[in-house]
Amino acid sequence: MAAKSQPARTLTSLGVLAIGPFVVVQGLLFLEHSSPWHSQMAELAFVISGVALGAVGVSMLPIRRLYAGLLLVPYIALMAVAAWVSALPAVCGYFGDCM
Repeated sequence: MAAKSQPARTLTSLGVLAIGPFVVVQGLLFLEHSSPWHSQMAELAFVISGVALGAVGVSMLPIRRLYAGLLLVPYIALMAVAAWVSALPAVCGYFGDCM
C-alpha cells in the first residue's frame, strides 16, 4: 500500500482536528434523540472521545513533534469547551431542554 502524500495527510489531519470533536458529539445527540436511551455520562464520554479524536488530528500534522505537543494543551482546552457549547443548541432543539 502506498504512503499518503503530504498534502493528503495534511488535509486529513486538519479535517480530523477541526470537525472530529463536533461530529462525535452531534452523532451521540442524534442517537439519543432517535431512541429512548439517554445518558449524561455517555455525553461526557463522547465529548472526551471527540476531543481525543481531534488530538489525534493534531499529532498527525506534518510539524515537529515538539510543536504538536505544545499545541495539544490549548487545543484540548479549546475543543472541550467548543464541543460542549456546540451541543447546547442541539440539545435544545432535540429535547426542548433549553437553559
